[in-house]
Amino acid sequence: MPRFDRSFLDEMLNRASILDVVGRRVTWDKRKSNVARGDMWACCPFHNETTPSFHADDGKGTYHCFGCGVHGNALDFVMAIDNVPFPEAVERLAQDVGMALPERDPDSEAKDDRSQTHDRRIGSGQCRFRASLAQC
Repeated sequence: MPRFDRSFLDEMLNRASILDVVGRRVTWDKRKSNVARGDMWACCPFHNETTPSFHADDGKGTYHCFGCGVHGNALDFVMAIDNVPFPEAVERLAQDVGMALPERDPDSEAKDDRSQTHDRRIGSGQCRFRASLAQC
């Protein structure tokens, strides 16, 4: 799984307007929203409702639904609405804001491979342990 530097993710989130990202998927309620303040309301895209309880705050770069409780930033929204894993959401949002993905560091790839091998060994050990408990 690709790893992304915190600085890259921070820059991407700074460039991404939560109102633009969310606004492609919802219709803002003109009566309840205040465009000048970046304070927007809509019906939640994650559950069925008829009155706007989904709030996006451009100043904070976050969203929150007071109906179902979902909340997060632009990256969280892309993961949730498109049902994609973190790396794919990063790719989509980076492309959306015009950022190139950072090049993979060969050292970090080797570290990822070692980590995955370690995880497989631990998983295998857990299976053997559970099997031995079942025999008791």
